[in-house]
Formats: sequence, C-alpha cells, structure tokens
Amino acid sequence: MWQANHGPIPDGQVVRHDCDHSWCTRPACLRLGDQGQNLADALRRDRITHPGRVGKADKRGAGTAARVVRAAVLDAVESGMYEPEKLGRVVAHALAAGDPFADHGRLF
Repeated sequence: MWQANHGPIPDGQVVRHDCDHSWCTRPACLRLGDQGQNLADALRRDRITHPGRVGKADKRGAGTAARVVRAAVLDAVESGMYEPEKLGRVVAHALAAGDPFADHGRLF
C-alpha cells in the first residue's frame, strides 16, 4: 500500500503502523522510519513480547493475527456480508481471540 501511494520504500527504511495493526493498509496509518524507530514505537505502546512477558501484543503473533483476520473477513464477504459495521465486528471478534488479557476477570 505504501508503494502504491508513495513509491518505493527507500533502502534502510520500513513502513511503520500508527494504528498498531500489522495487517492495516490504510495510507493514513502508515509512516516511514527505520527499524529502530519501529521497535521504539512497539516498546512505547507495550507491544514487545518475550518469554515470560506478554504485554499487549496478540498472543498468536502479529503474522498469525493478520492471517486470522484476513481469513475471517474473506469468509464473511464470501457469505455475502458487505456492511462495514458487520465486517468491523468480524474483525473485532477475530482480534479478540488473540487478546493476552482475555482470560483475566474484570473488576467492574
């Protein structure tokens, strides 16, 4: 999507996501930067994971989460669902399955 809107990605640069969804392709959510900036974004947003610590990252990993969302949307569209609000709920449901805090109870 970056290339379609802005041209080639310069050497040493990566496309960063302001919205924290690696599957997002909205041009308004995409920014160029280097990998250090990308990692700093992830750290600042509590999206870094490592053994023993989950943070806010999808417990399935970004790549798997993106594939699950894509498959859910494609299934919904193939079944005739085109309404943005309903598709939004499909995406939210697919993302919720990877919520690292889904098993935690709520206080209120």
